[in-house]
Amino acid sequence: MAQIDQPGTYWYHSHFRGQYPDGIRAPLIISDPKSPFKDMYDEEFVLSVSDWYHDQMTDLIPKFLNKANPTGAEPVPDSALFNDTQNLEVKIEAGKTYLFRMVNIGAFAGQRVWFEGHTMKIVEVDGIYTDPFEADMIYLTAAQRYSFLITAKNDTNANYAFVGSMDTVRSPSCSIYPRTNRPRIYSTASLIPSTTTLQDGLSMTRTRISQSQSSSMSSQTSMTSTLCRMTRSRS
Repeated sequence: MAQIDQPGTYWYHSHFRGQYPDGIRAPLIISDPKSPFKDMYDEEFVLSVSDWYHDQMTDLIPKFLNKANPTGAEPVPDSALFNDTQNLEVKIEAGKTYLFRMVNIGAFAGQRVWFEGHTMKIVEVDGIYTDPFEADMIYLTAAQRYSFLITAKNDTNANYAFVGSMDTVRSPSCSIYPRTNRPRIYSTASLIPSTTTLQDGLSMTRTRISQSQSSSMSSQTSMTSTLCRMTRSRS
């Protein structure tokens, strides 16, 4: 039996005949009772982002390896998922701090993720603790992991969007957002208009976060997106 001595956020997947894009994949979390950040949050969530093909790999791989595809163009995913599903709901309380462990368990596409009106404080990258580092947005290539702290606003008077955007234009091997040990910071205002639209090559998820006293939810999403909910309530 193997002994694991490095805590952090990881994942596992099948290595047989393209099974992992069809769903044999999941996050793997190795907890650390001595984590330097263990006293900085109230609750922990594991959140995977992934691409999804409507056809199975047994049909897509022969087309990909066929001489009729001389450029080796990879099949473009049809959908984006959170925790391998849609209509996901994550319940949080106003004023509390949460550790999100996020893993891109997809086969091909990178994912941009951000929480409107909130700042992510990065504390772990690819299983390695980091000095806390703030970011408005992160970009995860396939297999990349980030852990970050988010503190919910201490009021329930406004709605905010939790957004995931799948990048289907740039392959992970030639992305203009390369993997580093630091998260890249983006201005969300330059990327996202005031209303939800589909941009070329982007499959976008945009969900309103309810901060009303009754924790009611108002949401909207684009046609190839996964729908995720974060319901806020007072403690």
